[in-house]
Amino acid sequence: MKIKFIIVASIIFLIVLLVGCQSTKDTEINVLATSDLHSIIPDNLISYVEEERKYDENLLMVDAGDFFDSGEVFGSSMDSYFSARYKDGDNNTESYIETPLSKDMKEVGYDVAVLGNHEFISNNKFYLDNMISDFEKQKINILSANTYKKNGDSYTKPYIIKNINTPEGNVKLGILGLTIKEVGER
Repeated sequence: MKIKFIIVASIIFLIVLLVGCQSTKDTEINVLATSDLHSIIPDNLISYVEEERKYDENLLMVDAGDFFDSGEVFGSSMDSYFSARYKDGDNNTESYIETPLSKDMKEVGYDVAVLGNHEFISNNKFYLDNMISDFEKQKINILSANTYKKNGDSYTKPYIIKNINTPEGNVKLGILGLTIKEVGER
């Protein structure tokens, strides 16, 4: 008898708990996502985002990776791209010129970009670090939850929590970046 009472009480408690956790408010959050830009922001993307922002100023822009031209597609590599931007070619950071793509993506309104396999093709950590720095200067978060430094620390932020103001109140949205596992197999 005691066990039946405990089971029935537990079921009633769970039902009350589940009913109490349901929200009566719905809110819509719009996210536009791209991938495989390979350093080119299409004109039709710019006009599309401008039109969508007329309806939703809180629109989030996310890129899922391969935003930088890896060289496999357009014939130039990250090495040649960045080498051309150093005066003496010896990785002198004082002569570094920012990555134009970071400014272009900021103008479109990107909030986040996730590292894809193409960002790693050159295998030059110095250039990759500088590219990430350029995006961070533009206030575009670069994410990858599963890429690590040699000491085991995360290479970039694994995720961000974005606060979005909606008519129903503030909503916290988590964005997690994952890079394909083949990157670590090179």
